[in-house]
Amino acid sequence: MPVDVWRELIESYFPNTGWLRLRKDSLESLRRYRSARALPSWEQVFEELLATAEGKEAKGVE
Repeated sequence: MPVDVWRELIESYFPNTGWLRLRKDSLESLRRYRSARALPSWEQVFEELLATAEGKEAKGVE
C-alpha cells in the first residue's frame, strides 16, 4: 500500500492522532499504571505522567 494512501486512511479513521511504537515491557508498565489508577484513556495516562514530571521539574527535583 502506498504511504500516501495509508496516511489518508489513518487520518480518516483516527483524525488528529499520532502513533507510538513502544517495547512490550514499556507498554505493559503503562498498562499497569493505567489500571492501578483506573484511568479511562491512554491520553489521561500520558497527561498524568507529564503533569507529574513537570511538577518535579518546577521544584528542581530530577
